[in-house]
Amino acid sequence: MNLIKQSPHHGAGRSPLQTANRRAAHAFSLVLAALSATGVVSCKGQTVGETEETSGGAASGGAASGGGASGGGASCGGPSGGAASGGGGANLASGGSGGLPTGAGGVSNAGGGIGSAPVGGSAGSMAIPFEPKPIHKLDLLFVVDNSIDMAPHQPLLAKGARELMSKLTNPDCVQAGNAAVRQRVTDGEVACPQGFAREFPPITDMHVGVITSSLGGFGSTACSIEDAAFTPRKDDAGHLIGVVNPNLPSYNSKGFWVWDPKGARLPAGESNLSSFSQAIESGILAVGATGCGYEATLEAWYRFLVNPDPFMSISQVNSASLQAGLDSSLLAQRSLFLRPDSHVAIVMLTGEDDCSILDESLGWLVGTTAIQSAGVSKTFNMIHPTSTCETEPNSPCCRSCAVLGNPPPGCQPLAADPNCQPDPSNNNSLALKAADDPANLRCFEQKRRFGLDLLQPIGRYSAALTQAMVPDRTGAMKPNGLFQPGANGTPLRNPAMVLVTSVVGVPWAAIAQDPTGAQTQLSYLKPSEFTARGIWGDILGAPEASVRPNDPLMVPSIKPRSGTSPRSGLALAPPSSTNPKGAANGHEYNPVDGDDLQYSCIYELPTPINCLMQESGCACGYKPSGTSTEQMVRDRVLAENRPICNPPAGGPAEPTQFFAGALPPPRHLSLLKAVGDQARLGSICPRYSKEDLARPASDPSFGYNPALSQIVDWVRDLPR
Repeated sequence: MNLIKQSPHHGAGRSPLQTANRRAAHAFSLVLAALSATGVVSCKGQTVGETEETSGGAASGGAASGGGASGGGASCGGPSGGAASGGGGANLASGGSGGLPTGAGGVSNAGGGIGSAPVGGSAGSMAIPFEPKPIHKLDLLFVVDNSIDMAPHQPLLAKGARELMSKLTNPDCVQAGNAAVRQRVTDGEVACPQGFAREFPPITDMHVGVITSSLGGFGSTACSIEDAAFTPRKDDAGHLIGVVNPNLPSYNSKGFWVWDPKGARLPAGESNLSSFSQAIESGILAVGATGCGYEATLEAWYRFLVNPDPFMSISQVNSASLQAGLDSSLLAQRSLFLRPDSHVAIVMLTGEDDCSILDESLGWLVGTTAIQSAGVSKTFNMIHPTSTCETEPNSPCCRSCAVLGNPPPGCQPLAADPNCQPDPSNNNSLALKAADDPANLRCFEQKRRFGLDLLQPIGRYSAALTQAMVPDRTGAMKPNGLFQPGANGTPLRNPAMVLVTSVVGVPWAAIAQDPTGAQTQLSYLKPSEFTARGIWGDILGAPEASVRPNDPLMVPSIKPRSGTSPRSGLALAPPSSTNPKGAANGHEYNPVDGDDLQYSCIYELPTPINCLMQESGCACGYKPSGTSTEQMVRDRVLAENRPICNPPAGGPAEPTQFFAGALPPPRHLSLLKAVGDQARLGSICPRYSKEDLARPASDPSFGYNPALSQIVDWVRDLPR
């Protein structure tokens, strides 16, 4: 995440889990009230004497998933930050116990803690049989991260997209009996030479769209219109780039592009491959790098392709994110782009892990760094987690110190946990110090660092790729946009017709057929092959069991790491190294402010960037302004010693960015592992990133061609 950088009220149709979420949000607001009495934070959107009933909870008996006692709790601005007798505790996972006792000076017994349950629904219903079918139509969606550090990566994707279009619309001619012998002809309408045949029939009906990772602040002021630094591109709402930027030419001004060489559409689509490819390249480059630092790459395609009722707006009301309205424009774009019987390929490009924040309950906390009270803005930091969280984040004993309650069996009470005591050095609050809670890392290992998980569960996305029904915002099961039922009630598309590809921060050697680099041509293993080779253990570990990856490069960490990458055999270099080519990530470095993670991989830029001329978006410094001087910038760059700032031949870090880097993506990897044969994985750090006569942009191993060629292989292997 780089930051330069809301559910409806309780009522008919609300699921028990969502009711619990609302009540847990209210319980958390009471903690904020207690903290406001210390002067550390203040509460937002609450009034004195608000009860559980008005907060969406249950007064006098409560509801499922955590009942409340009679009465209501005092809220923001209440006397001494205490709670009136009663009040409903809640636990996002399965319900809380007890209530809020009368008294001042904080919150006790306010529920079982805020857990990491699959909030918002993680599972659909009605699994669809996996049945590969011949391809007649292809709908291809690019999901491109447009946060501030993505500018170096996007041109490589644009070039890769051009080569992908060529391979799909004009497949290679392969020699009968020897597929290694190939020839290219001028276009898909030209017959292959005698003795050769097409690798697969050319795609003659294709939709191509582009969306971005920017979905706003999910109820917080960050990346929203309330933010002083807001620009419209920080919330593209999952809309097609051709709609977001109406000056970008698209098919019939619909926001996407149509390949139609036979002129079968009305109006006709594009029949000139060069023009078609150029339009797609322009669309990818139009994404830019001025978007939101909460890179919601998974939620972006879910919103565009799947979500039954995408909201029109979201805000924070009564300490919960409140969704409002229906984005009919997005649904109209979906209906035009996504055919019910097409094959679908989703390609995600991001240099960081997914940060798809909950769009209900307490999701707004992720982007909240200040809270208003009586017109005064006070700094807000997340609350300490229990001691267990550091080593066992998946344990029931790992929970937030914010919402108190009877501990789970075998867990000590929060009152006895040393992590959950007021901190005299931090104004006697339960809040983390600013140095331990940088806004730039709010999506990083939330359960371990905060005792709660405010990101959408991965099950939400694996269900979206496999299930006929998914929950809407009320919890009611509705048809999945990817698997809309046909005339007989059965979806025309099945999961074998959907492929999801992540081009992310994993070293290419970790997933290559040949990790040594002895072969000049790069090709990737399929995720379905990873288990037998132990690759999942290397790059992902077992997050559900709190097991780290074997490859130290894939361990998300602020502090420098050590160890050896299993497949390449290369050892990580220490922060003192000045050799940017010593390992897949060059070497470890020293984050001066502790607000960024170590790289998993880097690659050399075709053209270095002089950061002294850049006001933002450059990782090796910035243009001096105000009281800062060039020497101050140079000193900081030298102290951090990022590998991307070392000259390619080696040497001290300079205020010039010579390389681009990426971070470990455990959420992406977890999804790909979950969907198996529907997944493909590529590295955002290409083996070859600089074009030359020996290796042009059309070379199979250049840039992102090895990652995108997996889509071609998928099409080739479908039944005829």
